[in-house]
Amino acid sequence: MEELSKPENRKKINDKMYCNEHSGMELKVYCKTCDQLICRDCMDFKHVQQGHSCVLVNDVASNYKELLASDNKAMREDALNESNASNKLLSLTPEQLDRNAENAKNKTEKKKALVAILIIIIIIKLFISPNK
Repeated sequence: MEELSKPENRKKINDKMYCNEHSGMELKVYCKTCDQLICRDCMDFKHVQQGHSCVLVNDVASNYKELLASDNKAMREDALNESNASNKLLSLTPEQLDRNAENAKNKTEKKKALVAILIIIIIIKLFISPNK
């Protein structure tokens, strides 16, 4: 793909390609059997007679264009879904931190209350103890 995006190669892509066997004939047909571009004369005189499957380049290009568009759309949707999932995780983090802070605060309050009760018990034992 990088090669296709280079300006010097874009010109090659847009230039018309001609048959080496039939002077001046554009390569407008794709032979699926041979996996190559051919001109109409090559198709008529060589490929079709041998039972090859040939289609117009424009039709092949249209099919691939639709396929690429579909794949591109699917990739964009996947990327968006991944991004949304990441954002959701990130947005949960502050909420989780708030919950953790609240839990820590509650535990601290319970420990304070427990220490206060223990102090009261110790004081009561000191006042009630028979050693007085």
